[in-house]
Amino acid sequence: MINGRPICLFKLHEPVQVAHWQFSIVELPWPGEKRYPHEGWEHIEIVLPGDPETLNARALALLSDEGLSLPGISVKTSFAKR
Repeated sequence: MINGRPICLFKLHEPVQVAHWQFSIVELPWPGEKRYPHEGWEHIEIVLPGDPETLNARALALLSDEGLSLPGISVKTSFAKR
């Protein structure tokens, strides 16, 4: 559950390939009340191992792309609190 909505994780038999990325797990939330004028990717989440203090720099190095500087694109990092 995240924000009161059930979340399901699906491990794929074959990874999905998007450009040079491969995804073997897909997370799908139960639909909420929001309605969007355009269907598509709202956001992606990437799990990276390592030190939380260097997370932002490592994530940006992996995602460095001209697309990240487009209007409306933001990068947010977080980590599990222990």
